[in-house]
Amino acid sequence: MASIDDLHPGEGPLGGILTALGRAALSESARCVVVIACDLPDLDVSTVSAMIDVASGSIRARTVAAAVIARSTRLEPMCAVWGIGCVPELQRRFTEGTRAVHRAIDEIAVTEFAVDERVLRNVNIPDDLRNE
Repeated sequence: MASIDDLHPGEGPLGGILTALGRAALSESARCVVVIACDLPDLDVSTVSAMIDVASGSIRARTVAAAVIARSTRLEPMCAVWGIGCVPELQRRFTEGTRAVHRAIDEIAVTEFAVDERVLRNVNIPDDLRNE
């Protein structure tokens, strides 16, 4: 798969999600995109596969504004399966100035996918890896 340039560089993760969803919307077959933050080293294939399975039941039509988002002690929208039907609402919120993904999902049907909090351990600096 070829890489694509972020259509909203420097505008945070919501811009990146919109870029990915916009690209998927151009496809005849894509109904969703999987978004995984790069700082979740303990996330495993079985968790992502299970989220995709849930999403295939939740995101049936290209027009449904739905997402499957991981939750442990809190919702983690950077570990999610986003339906392309989310584009209008996310774009509206982005245009209004929202950049935080968790603030942009108010009007989206979110299915929370429960995971062990260790799976969503966030690592931002080397010390985070040492503090297991």
